Amino acid sequence: MAIACTSSFAQTPASDAVVGVVGATELHQSDIQLAEEDMGKMLAGLDEESKRLYIATYLHDLVILSKAAKDKGLVDEADLQRRMAYTRNKALMNRMLQVTADNVTDADVRKFYDDAIRNTKPERELHIRAIIFKFSNPNDEAAIAAAEAKAKSALERVAKEDFAAVARDMTDAENEKKNGGDLGWLSAAQMGKEYADVAFTLGKGGVSKPIKTEFGWHIIKIEDERTRKPNEFAAVREQVENVVRRKAQVELVDKLRAETPIAWRDDKIKPQ
Repeated sequence: MAIACTSSFAQTPASDAVVGVVGATELHQSDIQLAEEDMGKMLAGLDEESKRLYIATYLHDLVILSKAAKDKGLVDEADLQRRMAYTRNKALMNRMLQVTADNVTDADVRKFYDDAIRNTKPERELHIRAIIFKFSNPNDEAAIAAAEAKAKSALERVAKEDFAAVARDMTDAENEKKNGGDLGWLSAAQMGKEYADVAFTLGKGGVSKPIKTEFGWHIIKIEDERTRKPNEFAAVREQVENVVRRKAQVELVDKLRAETPIAWRDDKIKPQ
């Protein structure tokens, strides 16, 4: 049986061609599509020939085993109807959510982006260099004192020498040894409170006194400052569209839930 695989939605009845026959049961192109959707990840990585064979075998087994179950009287019609109703409702739910997401327009996506930019407060960023002297145990007073002494010594050198050169020579952070303590551009949230409380008071070119954190003693220098620019629309369009599509789905569900609430009769499953 030759099978053409496709991941599109089921075709209209007029074009839903018969692709095979098992006994008296016809298999249509829509059956292929449904099987492919149903198996999903099970088909991942298969080439087209292997995929066709897998689906053909699956549909063959589906028909002959379901007929065998019926012939042996294994069918519980009431249970079958419940399962069919559940599956139908699930398919309709997924279709409604998909259509809702697909109805999102380019204008919707752009408006969401523009609104987000307009409502976002400008955020300052600082280009920071740092020297750190670590201590592993925040309760080890001797280690803390030794690290502080190194920091004070480094600060004396920084007053006379290039900060980056001192960082390369003295810092305990291996990555920063290579780049002269350069941490790049950081916002307040990325720094942590101890850094931010000091850094944003220094100004361009300012160097701090030793700052103690749970990781060690730090000296920081502000190389430059700027206001962070938002990402251009083109760079984040896909992410924004995903958010807007999901937002449309959530709003639909919330609206329908409010219009038709559920009345639980079993306290064991009633949400608290």
